[in-house]
Amino acid sequence: MITLFAVSCSHQGILSPEKMKIVVWGMVNADAWTLLKVKQDSSLLNKKTNLPLYDQVFRSNHITREQFYESYHYYEAHPDQYKLLFDSVSAYGSRQADRLNDLPVKPLPTIPILKKNL
Repeated sequence: MITLFAVSCSHQGILSPEKMKIVVWGMVNADAWTLLKVKQDSSLLNKKTNLPLYDQVFRSNHITREQFYESYHYYEAHPDQYKLLFDSVSAYGSRQADRLNDLPVKPLPTIPILKKNL
């Protein structure tokens, strides 16, 4: 992974594997949210519902759409680095899921059922 970082950072304008991992994970989540919304409302199917979400991911990571796609194409053109990147995204996603699973779950409040006199 250190080799991947050193090689990719040496290319001007290419996002580091660490940064790409976070951005790609955000985009995966944007796509997942979009799929849920489309299931609920099929009229969204032909709309590019995920594009504003992608823009939000780019803004929150202080990058441009162009920087992301330039970096993405770079990694695509270097299969070994591409594989390492997506292995890293997968591991990161697993860690995020584990963190969510470790959160304590508060029980829902119960509502007493009123019994009517029969």
